[in-house]
Amino acid sequence: MNLDNITYFSSDEECYELLSAWKIAAKKNIESKKFYYVPSEKELYECRVIGYSEYLTIQVLIIEVNNEIHKVLAAFFKEMQRTAKQFLDLRVGGSI
Repeated sequence: MNLDNITYFSSDEECYELLSAWKIAAKKNIESKKFYYVPSEKELYECRVIGYSEYLTIQVLIIEVNNEIHKVLAAFFKEMQRTAKQFLDLRVGGSI
């Protein structure tokens, strides 16, 4: 399996189209949406989706976090966004 065949987005619109097609974000507010990388229960980093890679049915997003490039399974990245929302909700509520 070769996931080194990376396609980098040439525009924000191209990124938004893919994130919408892969059901990671809704089209209606995607331009203002922030994305997060959540490597553990106590870590949360804002990130930028910069590309993707596909192999058969495996969808991988290429993200930039603190000037480092990471590959993340698209399904896992989608779950990270839910986790980040819960994390941020707790932080705003004063529990963290």
